[in-house]
Amino acid sequence: MFDKRSPLAARSLNVLGYKNAINLKGGMKAWEAAGYPLEK
Repeated sequence: MFDKRSPLAARSLNVLGYKNAINLKGGMKAWEAAGYPLEK
């Protein structure tokens, strides 16, 4: 099941004028699996 909050949040931020707000396909798990850093 896909999370529907992230795409909505990215769209809302773009509508509000933020630049480059995106939805990361696969979420944080995909980010970590790709070897990108995480901070707590």
